[in-house]
Amino acid sequence: MIKSNLLFTLTILFIGSIFYSCQKDHIDSEFPYEAEIIGKSLDCGDFEIKATKGTQRVRSITGANSGNLYTAKNLPENLKTEGLKIKLNIREIKNIELTPCTTLGVPYPWLFITKADEF
Repeated sequence: MIKSNLLFTLTILFIGSIFYSCQKDHIDSEFPYEAEIIGKSLDCGDFEIKATKGTQRVRSITGANSGNLYTAKNLPENLKTEGLKIKLNIREIKNIELTPCTTLGVPYPWLFITKADEF
C-alpha cells in the first residue's frame, strides 16, 4: 500500500513538473514588450522602433495589419540611440498626440510609449 501511494505521488509530481516547465515565459506586467531603436524618422521627426517581443499584441494595440516597424511617440531622451534594445509598455496613440509628417518617408503605424527602459 505504501509503495503504491509513493508511486502515485511521484507520478503526480513528475506530470506536474512537466506541465510547469511547458508554461509560456512570464510576461513582465511593467514592460510586456521589447523593441529595438531603428533611428530618427526623417519624415515625422520622431523615432522609429522595431517590435521584437509581443508583436501580435503590439499590432492589436496599433491596428497594424503586418510588419513590426512603428513610429514611437514619447520615447525617453536617454533611449534615443540607434540599435539600442529596450523594454517598454505602450498604448494606442491619440489623434491629438500625432505629429505632422512630410509624407516623404514610409508611413509606419504610430504607438505611444507609456514607460520604457534599456534592456
